[in-house]
Amino acid sequence: MQKNTIITFRNMDASPAIEDHVQQRVKELEDTFPRIVGCNVVIRAGKKKKVTGREFKVQLTLSVPGPDIYRAKNRPKWCGGRCQSGHSQGI
Repeated sequence: MQKNTIITFRNMDASPAIEDHVQQRVKELEDTFPRIVGCNVVIRAGKKKKVTGREFKVQLTLSVPGPDIYRAKNRPKWCGGRCQSGHSQGI
């Protein structure tokens, strides 16, 4: 990748563990799609709920030759790589 990955946290403190996870996932994307030029990730936390935890929205913008690729996904909560249904979470 020609540019460094930019990770932005909104409504929450930056977390080295989350940054490491994002960097690993971006590396996997790079290995699969070597034409990626840059990557911008925004992780936005919703309001804290007493019973279910916090909701997170992850936005991913990949810079590639031609138009950029944008993807957004809502997560029920950050739960150490596992969601409530037991399926693996990804970006």
